[in-house]
Parts: sequence; C-alpha cells; structure tokens
Amino acid sequence: MTGRDRVRTHVKIRGETYSALKHLADLNKEPVAGLMRRLLVQELGTSAVEADALSLMVRKAIRDTLKPVEEALMKQAAEAAITAATGMYLGVQAAHDLGVNNALEIHDRACEMAVDYVGGRKDLPI
Repeated sequence: MTGRDRVRTHVKIRGETYSALKHLADLNKEPVAGLMRRLLVQELGTSAVEADALSLMVRKAIRDTLKPVEEALMKQAAEAAITAATGMYLGVQAAHDLGVNNALEIHDRACEMAVDYVGGRKDLPI
C-alpha cells in the first residue's frame, strides 16, 4: 500500500479504550495508530468471511427448507394440469358422441372464455 492509498480519519474513543489500546501497543512495541490499523483490517477481514459464511448457511437452509415445498407444488400443478386436460378432452368427446357437429369450435370458444375468466374479465356471456 502506498502513501497515496491511505485516507486520514479521526475517531473519538473513550479514555479507558485508549488506555487499553496504548497498553496493547506498548506490549507489541508498535504505535497506537499502527495497532488500530492492524485491528481494523483484521476485524474487517474476519467480518467479511463470517458474513459470507453466514450468507451461505442461510441460503442453504432456505434452499433445503423450500425444496420439499417446491416439489409438492410442482406435483400438485402437474396433477391439476392432468385433471384439466382430462376434463377438456372428456367434454369434447362427449359433445362429439352426442352428435354436436362443431364440438371443436365450441371447445375453442370455451378455451377463450376460460382465458378471459382467469385474466380477470368476469362478465362473460353464457
């Protein structure tokens, strides 16, 4: 790190905190400012690693918790799609068996009405 990379800052601390820093700096035979720089760098590095580890643990816990819910919802969506398709084809087949000539046109119109209904347009002519 060059002198140009450094930024000067002023920090106000309590007298007892400064005394503890001064004592620790004297034991390590370094200036208080150097000790403070070293402690800040050390703590910021540790905090970043801990934050990353914590984030990873939270993400894994959420993923592990939501995976069974996601799988259950996918299963229910597939079952609903199969049920809907069965009803659709049964309706077309029943209309055809009853002799309705335009069963596919009726089916197409019913699909349009269903899309309108799901889309929020509830005033459909029946």
